Amino acid sequence: MSQPARGDSDDIGGMASTPPPPSSSTSNQPFDVAPATVVTLTKEQYDALVKNQRPAQAQEDDAISMRHLLPPVKLRVIGEGGRVDGGEKVTHGDCVVFLRLCGALVLYESVVLLLAEHDLSVVRDPANWGDVIRSGQQDTWGGPAHDEFDSLLNEYEVFEVIDSCELPAGEILLRSGWVFRTKRNQHGDIIDRKARLVAHGCAQRPGIDFEQNYAPVVKFTSIRALIALAAANGYHVHQADVNKAYLHGKLDKPLYMRVPQGIGMPGKILRLSKSIYGLRQAGTIWNAEIDSTLRSLGYVPTRSDICIYRREHDGHSHYIALHVDDLLLVGPSTAEIDRVLDALELAYGIKRLGPAEYILGIQVKRGHNGSITLSQERYLRDILARFQFADAKPASVPMQPGVVLDFENSSATPEDRTRYLQAIGSLMYAAVGTRPDLAFVVSYLARFSQQPGPEHWTAIKHVLRYIKGTLDLGLTYRKTNQPLHGYSDANWGACLTTSRSTMGYAFILSGAAIAWCSKREHRVAKSTTDAEYLSLSYASGDAIHLSELLSELGAPVPGPVVLYGDNQGSLALAQHPTNHQGSRHVRISEHYVRERVAEKEIEVRYIATGDMFADIFTKALGPKPFIFHRTNLGLRGAVV
Repeated sequence: MSQPARGDSDDIGGMASTPPPPSSSTSNQPFDVAPATVVTLTKEQYDALVKNQRPAQAQEDDAISMRHLLPPVKLRVIGEGGRVDGGEKVTHGDCVVFLRLCGALVLYESVVLLLAEHDLSVVRDPANWGDVIRSGQQDTWGGPAHDEFDSLLNEYEVFEVIDSCELPAGEILLRSGWVFRTKRNQHGDIIDRKARLVAHGCAQRPGIDFEQNYAPVVKFTSIRALIALAAANGYHVHQADVNKAYLHGKLDKPLYMRVPQGIGMPGKILRLSKSIYGLRQAGTIWNAEIDSTLRSLGYVPTRSDICIYRREHDGHSHYIALHVDDLLLVGPSTAEIDRVLDALELAYGIKRLGPAEYILGIQVKRGHNGSITLSQERYLRDILARFQFADAKPASVPMQPGVVLDFENSSATPEDRTRYLQAIGSLMYAAVGTRPDLAFVVSYLARFSQQPGPEHWTAIKHVLRYIKGTLDLGLTYRKTNQPLHGYSDANWGACLTTSRSTMGYAFILSGAAIAWCSKREHRVAKSTTDAEYLSLSYASGDAIHLSELLSELGAPVPGPVVLYGDNQGSLALAQHPTNHQGSRHVRISEHYVRERVAEKEIEVRYIATGDMFADIFTKALGPKPFIFHRTNLGLRGAVV
């Protein structure tokens, strides 16, 4: 028997049936439900439905939660009278709206969709202008398309219309396209329709039509560090986003693009002088544009994170964090924040969002005592709804101690693997965002992504049950007297497959973690001391980075960064340049921590194992130690 493929995505730093529904006016439906009613079926109800039996009473559900339960399966559309309209790839949102508007019957992972009284084109946004023509929706989408074209031509001056004979020799003519989106409210009612003109940048030639296509974004760690400083100093935290950011960047050479379908300009082409969505260099150009503007306002990017900008004014520091077109403005003076926003409004047009409430999908709550809590409650609720665990019984820990998983009996189908990966990916965003308590279990379960079995799904379900009971947990930053400090730990030989150790560390500032990691070490450790020393070396890299970042932000760490460990042997190796029999195997690069200690940039200290908060990143713990370590990482309940 061949060895199953193993995933190595272990660095962090029930197949329930779905739906629905409604009824159809056709005589083929197996049961009657009022038109346009959205219902959720249990697995038993679904099985009965497949067998053409009337299921037990199904519970009505809101369309928003249904969005997360419907898979993007291949469906065959059958109209009234049994006419087959052809296969359509239907997305989550399409299915939700289709259910609400059409009263259709959708069977999970089947190829049946019984139409009530509408055509699929009513609910699925056109993929291109050809879809608009085929569905006869020129009147519906023609207006938004012309509005977009006129805006880019006259307001943003992105391009000019020229004769096709003016295309220079050697230049390629890029195809153009449309992205259509229907905006709906929480009830599924249409509130607006938007069309966005895009270029097909896949045809661009590297080195000819563009040079660079890289654009940086701010790191999560940097955002948490800024929030920690804001909480410690009582700073204001505001946010804004730039309208149609990519349209403001100027191209270094003209590009040429076809007039999009639906505009009706035969014999004409477009000469682009500014960037447009879809170009390979669009992100790079916009980043250079906004960087230039922020510098002109007196803000300078830090070396530690070039998407964090700082300006010193009247003895105080002000900061801007940049993530594409989203800006987070932090500082003591609202007048300075308004000055920046006024300048950006004049240059680009922006949305002023006021005091920050969401940063990249992360909720921001300010307490009456000045504390700031970052959480992902809404995001996690969506995960529970998607995997049908909204009503699950809560668990006290994400993984029971003593649980050991392997690749035995791992015979997942491609569909099983896809859904397992979806679960891991969803949980990982929380684990790297605001939930260090999930870092170990997500890292551990990610190792089995290529070949998950029933026991791995059981472990995923347990994590979801834990999330159900801890939705309100968030990282709470507050004013404290303790400078940046860290904790490092390792679990020797924890991986039964590779015999590699599991290591973890965290750094605390303003009462909560701003950086953490849980991962398997890159090689087999020969002893507990060896495993702990490797973890110290990894952690020291983050310690230096964070120390330099804080110094650039005007909040230097007073003295060396204190890094706690609970293994005396590894601490001795870090403090003394010994080269005896027991440490000859340690690679030169792994002595990084020793050099940093010698340079007095890091100070390693012993701490008792019971107080080693990084233990939460190396193994599954029981409720008492787990909650103790979780609390000391700054994870607390709803802020008041």
